[in-house]
Amino acid sequence: MSDLPAALNPDDHWACANEDQKRVAGFLESLLKPLDELVDGGASINNVAALFVSQSAAGKLDSRMRHLMTLVGWETVSVPTIKRALSAYRKEGVTGLLPKYKGRVRQDYGWEVRAVALYNLPGKPGYADVAFKLIQEGFEDVTESRVARYLKAMPATLGKFSPARIGPHLHKLRRQKFQRRSLEEVLVGGEYTQATATPLTAMSATPTRASLTAPS
Repeated sequence: MSDLPAALNPDDHWACANEDQKRVAGFLESLLKPLDELVDGGASINNVAALFVSQSAAGKLDSRMRHLMTLVGWETVSVPTIKRALSAYRKEGVTGLLPKYKGRVRQDYGWEVRAVALYNLPGKPGYADVAFKLIQEGFEDVTESRVARYLKAMPATLGKFSPARIGPHLHKLRRQKFQRRSLEEVLVGGEYTQATATPLTAMSATPTRASLTAPS
């Protein structure tokens, strides 16, 4: 089970984040780097945050900084927001800029890693199969509903259509974006040539009246 990805570790916030969250955190890092350099130079976080907010309000930020603010969703920004973001960045790096989950923390039952390994066997076991196997192996607090909720929250590489369950080729095909076909450049009647016979072909394949009558 050592080959399971770091996303199974709830303490690895970067691995657990989705691509949109990582992208926004990267934009925010680019925004905060110049401020971080000012703090390294001896300025206080409070003064740096106040300076940034005042320049933003006065329209004195350069085009790159304004663009980064748009990318992270900041139309306006306050001093406390900059202070929190800058402090988190200096303490945890870009990982500290990921959104923090503030809901109820899920209880760890101890069978989660094993459940993912069982679910990703080539035989495509279901949630009930995984739960039954976990109980057989001696794990406690196992129910089909708990197993199902946990496995449904897995990323695509470990979920119902993971490469291990359906094969890498089909997994790749399922993740491709839908591309609508265009018929603008198809000649009139051209889209029917492969599916149906042309009128001329249909006529030549139809028996004539003479061929249906017995010779006299």
